[in-house]
Amino acid sequence: MSFQGLTIGIPKEIMIDERRVAATPEVVKKIVTGRAKVLVEIGAGVGSFFTDDEYRAAGVELVDDAEELFAKSDLILKVKGQRQAPKPSLRTCPPRYFLYVRNQ
Repeated sequence: MSFQGLTIGIPKEIMIDERRVAATPEVVKKIVTGRAKVLVEIGAGVGSFFTDDEYRAAGVELVDDAEELFAKSDLILKVKGQRQAPKPSLRTCPPRYFLYVRNQ
């Protein structure tokens, strides 16, 4: 499957006590192999015991903050929906799609 030209963003979850991440390094590696560009916010996997180095080895680009990630992504993968309004700067250049991943 080819994801060429698609940029997928994986931000840190911001809900209280939420430790999951929308995609593991193993899953991300498969997406990157499909030729998508994947952006992961620094520290996104820490609550699930995945390091930034593991994501880097899977072929992602690590970004400093959610604002940058949202601005550069076509698709956002998240575990939970946004409960708070996005920052005003995110509204000016929002991603086209959100996909909420249900991990149990």
